[in-house]
Amino acid sequence: MQNINSVSPLLQASLFELQEAAGVTQFPSETSWYQIINGLQIQGGRISVADAATVDIPFVAPYETQVLGVWVQVVGGAENGAHLSAVPALDKFTLVNGVGDRTYFWWALGV
Repeated sequence: MQNINSVSPLLQASLFELQEAAGVTQFPSETSWYQIINGLQIQGGRISVADAATVDIPFVAPYETQVLGVWVQVVGGAENGAHLSAVPALDKFTLVNGVGDRTYFWWALGV
């Protein structure tokens, strides 16, 4: 079993492991982030999607047990013609964009 949000000082943990265990938000890229708080994993990002495209979006840090929810919001007040396809997997979700080229903010919650 993986210890989430706890690092034993005897493990000679790296700075990254200590920050993740303390709930410090991690930014692995310019367009994505995640944070682990007592085992609850919150993550999000920004994605550009072409008109009428269906795209698989990988989670920044895959979930181990369950995805509790995924939300998307169009950037800039444009028409939001997107929806999520089916139930998300532990490592990705599928976004279906129905209207024009759009940029979306997304965020997800899970354990």
